[in-house]
Amino acid sequence: MVVMVAVMITVLLAAVTLRFMLAQGRLDRHQINRIRAFYAAQAGMAYAMEMLRNGDWLVGGADQVFCFNDAACPGVDVYDDPDIFFPVRITIHTRGEGPSTHPEVAPVTVFVDYNVPNL
Repeated sequence: MVVMVAVMITVLLAAVTLRFMLAQGRLDRHQINRIRAFYAAQAGMAYAMEMLRNGDWLVGGADQVFCFNDAACPGVDVYDDPDIFFPVRITIHTRGEGPSTHPEVAPVTVFVDYNVPNL
């Protein structure tokens, strides 16, 4: 009887420990995805600034959207880049609208969906 109780307690402790370890693994994966998404957004912003500086992308009269690895991006060309793990959407807003109302400033926003399953 004592042996059976000891085995049951050991099994229960092992199950609880395993549950905590699996939960920690999910939290670690989420944190890694957040860090990758942050750097994908930084890279997207740097890419947008470079394309605007070179004149490859022009700021027109309406918002422009550029997408990387985002098949759900509505009605725009999608650039595939194997080094970017998540869908990235770059929006260049009309000058004088959005977060800045200065007539010479075209705000740029970057959206990264890091909840998409990846590696």
